[in-house]
Amino acid sequence: MRYFMNSALASIVLGLVPLAVDAQPRTFEFGGTGNGGVRFRSEAPLETIEGTSNAIDGEVIVDPNRLAAARGRLIVPVRSIRTGEPTRDEHLAGADWLDSERYPNIEFRLTEVLGASSLTQGTAADVTLVGVLKIHGEEKPVRASGRVLWTGDSVRVRADFKVQLSDFNVSILPPARAKVSNEITVSINAQARAS
Repeated sequence: MRYFMNSALASIVLGLVPLAVDAQPRTFEFGGTGNGGVRFRSEAPLETIEGTSNAIDGEVIVDPNRLAAARGRLIVPVRSIRTGEPTRDEHLAGADWLDSERYPNIEFRLTEVLGASSLTQGTAADVTLVGVLKIHGEEKPVRASGRVLWTGDSVRVRADFKVQLSDFNVSILPPARAKVSNEITVSINAQARAS
């Protein structure tokens, strides 16, 4: 009986070792082909404009047992945003809008995760991502509602939030006000892979 108990205990302990190893803080990197991107949507009285970027970069450090402690950043080069019209893309990146010469990137810096306290491999968790968004040289706090899925070798993030362009000192010139909204909906659907 003692042998059976010791064997059973050893099996349980050894069975948990791989889970503990997998659940250590790890760095996951955004970027590369097929890892998702960011979508931007403006709904103005005369026009709805959608822009996308799949040229994301950055990293996130995640400990699945302490999700609130996750930290990271997601970077979107302004010149990578595509709206379906090359002339509009040039205007968007120009000095009158996002000014990519002076401010080449949009950056979200993750400072905290609220909601789920841990991640279970293969199960999506509802979360609120708390961080700082930097656009046009201005930084503002943001909260994004979303879901996180940890697979062991990757982390997939889907989240949505709204921003006001005026909060980032981006002015909409009078001729464009009927076509561009001050409020922009941002949707992230990105996968970061273990580095």
